[in-house]
Amino acid sequence: MKQLPESKDTLEVSTNRSTWPLIRYINDFSIGQKLNLGFGLLVVLILLLVVLQLIHHAQTIATIRQTGEVQAPSALTSAQAQTNLLSMLAGIRGYLILGSPSFRQEYLDAKAMFEQNLVVMKALATQEQNPDLNRQLAELETTYERWSDLPDQMFALRDNPIDNQPALRILTEEGEVLISNILSDINSLIWHQSRREPSMQNAQLLKDMAEVQSSFALMIASLRSYLATSDVSFRRDYNIKLSTNHSAWQQMINQQDHLNANQQPLFASMAERRKAFLAVARRVIDAVEGPQARQDLFLFTTQTTPLADTMLQLLGDITTEQQLALTNDLAASQDALIDALQKTILGGLIAIGLGFGLAVAFRQNIAGPVERLTRTVAQITGSNLQARVQVESRDEIGRLAATFNTMTDRLQESLHELEQRTRDLETAVDALQSSKDAAEAASRAKSQFLANMSHELRTPLNAIIGYSEILQEDARDAEMTDFGDDLAKIQTAGEHLLDLINDVLNLSDIETGRLHLYLESFDIATMVDDVVATIQPLVNHRQNTLHITYVREMGRMHADQTKVRQILFNLLGNAAKFTQNGSITLEIDRLDPPVPGVSARQPQDEPAPYMVPAQSHWIVFRIRDTGIGISSEQIDRLFEAFSQADASSTRRYGGMGLGLALSYQFCRLMAGSITVESTVGIGSLFTIYLPSQILYQAETPAARPEADPHELAIPVSTPTPSSTLLPAETTAHRPTLLIIDDDVLTCELVSRVAVSQGINVQTALDGQEGLRRARELHPDAIMLDVMMPRMNGWAVLALLKADAELATIPVIMSTVLDDKRKGKALGADAYLTKPLDRKHLAEILRKYSGLNKNGAATILLVEDDLATRDVFQRMFEQVGWHVICANHGLMALEQLAEQQPDLIVLDLMMPEMDGFQVVTVIRAIPAWRTIPIVVVTAKELSHQEQEQLQPMVNRTLQKGQYSRETLIEQIRMVIDEHHLA
Repeated sequence: MKQLPESKDTLEVSTNRSTWPLIRYINDFSIGQKLNLGFGLLVVLILLLVVLQLIHHAQTIATIRQTGEVQAPSALTSAQAQTNLLSMLAGIRGYLILGSPSFRQEYLDAKAMFEQNLVVMKALATQEQNPDLNRQLAELETTYERWSDLPDQMFALRDNPIDNQPALRILTEEGEVLISNILSDINSLIWHQSRREPSMQNAQLLKDMAEVQSSFALMIASLRSYLATSDVSFRRDYNIKLSTNHSAWQQMINQQDHLNANQQPLFASMAERRKAFLAVARRVIDAVEGPQARQDLFLFTTQTTPLADTMLQLLGDITTEQQLALTNDLAASQDALIDALQKTILGGLIAIGLGFGLAVAFRQNIAGPVERLTRTVAQITGSNLQARVQVESRDEIGRLAATFNTMTDRLQESLHELEQRTRDLETAVDALQSSKDAAEAASRAKSQFLANMSHELRTPLNAIIGYSEILQEDARDAEMTDFGDDLAKIQTAGEHLLDLINDVLNLSDIETGRLHLYLESFDIATMVDDVVATIQPLVNHRQNTLHITYVREMGRMHADQTKVRQILFNLLGNAAKFTQNGSITLEIDRLDPPVPGVSARQPQDEPAPYMVPAQSHWIVFRIRDTGIGISSEQIDRLFEAFSQADASSTRRYGGMGLGLALSYQFCRLMAGSITVESTVGIGSLFTIYLPSQILYQAETPAARPEADPHELAIPVSTPTPSSTLLPAETTAHRPTLLIIDDDVLTCELVSRVAVSQGINVQTALDGQEGLRRARELHPDAIMLDVMMPRMNGWAVLALLKADAELATIPVIMSTVLDDKRKGKALGADAYLTKPLDRKHLAEILRKYSGLNKNGAATILLVEDDLATRDVFQRMFEQVGWHVICANHGLMALEQLAEQQPDLIVLDLMMPEMDGFQVVTVIRAIPAWRTIPIVVVTAKELSHQEQEQLQPMVNRTLQKGQYSRETLIEQIRMVIDEHHLA
């Protein structure tokens, strides 16, 4: 038998080769050597480009680091120093004018920050090594040293009025003695004159003396007032009194001869002192009206402010220069990046050219021989066993050609080996089938693991969603819109993650056969309204219109409400998502049996314990849209999991592709079906058929007659917020909820929801403690977890129902375990699966705690501002109150004539009739006199208005001075007080 070639040296190479020595030399390389040569050249070129990039990168990083660590902080610090210097000036000015210690403290705080700014600027200047900056900082520091002593001098002057006001010092040190002596002299003159013999001359002289005395006293009072206030009106009064005094004094001079011996010395002394005082008074007035009337303000104007202006100018220059340097460095960095980019592009083009050349060379040296080898192989495949491959080189392809020629010689000898390989192939097929079976088993194990893991994810996700809702409400109350947006994103992401987990879990349950129905009776119209309310934002976002049509009266159905809602939500959501500026129609009909093609079917998942009675009607949901449509080829895979009709739709419209698959499986599980009709570019029609009754096998149709189509849905009260601020007398009658759960986070979340509904809460962390607390408290309802230490929830539930005193208390099961049937069998009144839905939890708590017995309160909201009215209406309706709106007072009176509310929320400033008039009219009518009124107004009420409103309203709240909880709490307190009364 012919042997295979063992070495390239033993190969006989064809003489039909290239005449170029270098090409012949390279042809003798192995393929690995040829590839190493080609890629080596590319690697060297790429390394060169990388080195150049690193150099440019290092230079750019150094520039950016200089900018970020020195120039930007220096500019920012100098700007802060300007601000702090201005704050110091403002503090000095405020203290000098008003004397308040707070201004002095403001100056000290700003001074400390300014000096810290100087330290930082000096440190940054040391790093930058800029001579101009160092010079400016040295000048700034010198100026500040001259300036820093001035504020303390001004403060000392401000605190010492005598030193601060020269006019006051003159009056105090020189004028007061003269004033006292003059008044003493005139008093003595009057005393001697009063003892002289009565005569017309003596009486007139006494009158003139009294006029001198009174006009002098009034003149002194005006002078002192002018000194204290600098008010020019007092200066005018002083001049008037001075003129009056001068006239009276002149009269005394004219009668000087009639003075007796005792009076003459007194008059001469008084004349001399009066003259001296008038000179002092002139100096006082000049000092008041001069530029140095107050030494502290004079010092502030002449020295402090100019020096501060100089420092502000220096700081402004530093800021401008640093900003300019920052701009220049950034521009240089940008130029460097552009230069690096250009070099990179050039190097890339060179690399592309080199790669193209190497590709052509390799094609001639590698691909060419391979193609010729392929043609020879084709000849041999066509039974031409005489064909041979030409050996053109000593590389791997040459060796392959020689080996192939040898193998061709052995082909006929190897026919029996082919038969053996055929048998081996059959064995491999059997092994492949075994591998396929093992892979399917692994897939089922994966689905089981996914289901278990999804349950574990729900517990922490419950806390995330619950707390995000609570924090979002707090953020809205505090008007922290940015923070609220972030919390809304957290809540939306949590809810989206929960939806994904639920979808994956449902699909996993379907694959593992563990998905079951939870049957209940519900009103179809109410369920449809809830779905529409949820999907409406998406419809509006896509500028679509949604039309709901009931062909006939629907009544109720007995099925799994959650899955029916999910089917409608998925199909309506797809219709809205794939329709833009179009219309979506949901038509609901009720058909009598039989319905061809669906009436005879029973629920999927046999032998599941469900059945559809033969007399069951069929509920038909038809969802029609004017969207993009679906082709016939796409419809074939429409209901496959993790797929969409078109792969591009996933990228454009999003989604995991589970919605339709789950809807299809849910319909099959409930013995229904989904059909689809669609035309590309026109739209689609999805039709859902579901039986109106699905029963457990243990039930008979007689045991649960079909729901009456005319039966009305039972309304569920909307939860109300917390009343934790109410006094003891208003909370004593509120229901009590006992929470038995070892998870502290779950206890806190449920507690917040319960308290927000006006329910008192008690907790127990294990089953034994829960039983003890239940016997002590006799609560109105109990929320019970299943997985707890010491005693699980099932055991606790059994003991509760076995106790005659506790058996009637409603028990709400709350757990990650999906075992609703067991809970009902043991006597649970409701079953909630974690993570808990906040809204549904509130409804369950209200239902089983007895809060819905009295119904929701009705509030008449009287507010003319549309935005405020909408905010209040949404706030009150979220609490669960029925709201009647009125735009002004006259409309409010019309609403009162039609329906009497439980409470009136009233604005004061309104057109047509204001709030004061509305309150007066209401309190004047006996039938309306007892209706409580809460005034919510932005008006600043005067004392008279407050006294007018106080006897006629129950509360008065100022807009913007209360939180959402405070407003709700105050209204709830008024309602409770009214009901208790």
